[in-house]
Amino acid sequence: MRDRIEAFVENEKDQMIRDLVELIGYPSINGDAEENRKCLSAYLHMAEKLGFKTAKTSAGDAGIVEYGEGSETVGILVHLDVVAVGDAQKWEHDPFGGFVRDGWVHGRGAADDKNGAIMALYALKALKELVPDPEKRIRIIAGTGEEGEWTDMDHFKQEFQCPDCGFTPDGEFPLYNREKGYADAVLKFSQTGTKDFTIESIHTENSANTIPSLATVTLKASEEGAAVIRRLRHPKLLLKREENGCLTLTFTGVSAHSSIPEKGDNALCTLCSVLRPYIDICLFAFVDEFLSGDIHAKKLEIGCEDEYYNGVRIGRTTAVPTIITLEDGCLRLGINIRQQFGITKGDIEEAFIKYSSKYGYELSVKNLLDPIMIDQDLKIMKMMADAYEAWGFKNSFGLASGTTYAKAMPNIVAWGPLFPEDIDTCHEENERISVDSFLMAEKIYITFLCEAAATKESLL
Repeated sequence: MRDRIEAFVENEKDQMIRDLVELIGYPSINGDAEENRKCLSAYLHMAEKLGFKTAKTSAGDAGIVEYGEGSETVGILVHLDVVAVGDAQKWEHDPFGGFVRDGWVHGRGAADDKNGAIMALYALKALKELVPDPEKRIRIIAGTGEEGEWTDMDHFKQEFQCPDCGFTPDGEFPLYNREKGYADAVLKFSQTGTKDFTIESIHTENSANTIPSLATVTLKASEEGAAVIRRLRHPKLLLKREENGCLTLTFTGVSAHSSIPEKGDNALCTLCSVLRPYIDICLFAFVDEFLSGDIHAKKLEIGCEDEYYNGVRIGRTTAVPTIITLEDGCLRLGINIRQQFGITKGDIEEAFIKYSSKYGYELSVKNLLDPIMIDQDLKIMKMMADAYEAWGFKNSFGLASGTTYAKAMPNIVAWGPLFPEDIDTCHEENERISVDSFLMAEKIYITFLCEAAATKESLL
């Protein structure tokens, strides 16, 4: 079987990469429903050309590709939406151009998660050739809302049956059977100015789950205030411009996935910390006091320093500001939270409400998802581990700091496609994936599906 899998991947690799580049060409940024529908339609058309049955939710926000019959269904959950490009000036090429260079596929979605969508599709094609009479139904579920609110998964579950078990190729190898939780805290501040300054606009260039690489504020200032800002110097102050009586300042940082904020440099934190001594705005003070330089929000006391829960490592809570806007005369600050096991919505609310009067904000908590822990003794887990080790790797079970569609349905885990030694560029400028890793992950997925589809035994 190994020789046949290697031959299949070798034969299909060029088309797989062409299809990935095609998908990257759709600017399917989360929230752009039209572009996401176009990308989903293109993906389902690829599947139909390969001879598979497809379907969509009535809202057109999630699609299904299916092969085989059986009383048990294995799901492969992928997503076609992507995060915003961040600082466009940092991209070496068009983020939606899609190209291959020096053994890498480049573009937004190359690593998160259009690569996984293509791998799933061609793993199904391999299964069709290698296991013509499967004992299981294999169903790819392609969503378009993973980087935001999961209404696509809600619609899917209203109209279709969930798989019994499966995986999402939207993380790393080996097996990540645990994930931290997810929540977006939104703080609404009514104060938008002081005696000498009024905020005319303020924004970041990234998404709610990305460390912002740019943060820009436009200020209307008194003569005295303007003089203060003109004298301001800082190494991360990228741009300072005067126009129409206003001052615009842009601070730079380094984008990263908000689940691993230590990889980034938060431009929003820099903006607040630099301006706080000169502009007495509560939002700046709150961010500087509770969030700047402290990704674990120790002062807010969301979670604790103990990384274990019932003897299992579950990591520490992170809380980082990612989005800031001026809307309807109020400043809105979005804080992305990845909470430990044992932390509830009530705990998160209590942590922020404690300071709401002092800093003058209203709180709402959105998109709350609880942490998950899948039993590593399930038969499907052993099959995945065996498939990984069959290609010379050592399996283990780990904790994912990020959030994936594994939380959307029972018995789903994040599994690949990045390897431990790979460079992770998800949510960063110049996103890319190694062609070698892409093809090796494909072999592992095919190996697992062939084994899982051939067995008559339950995978649970």
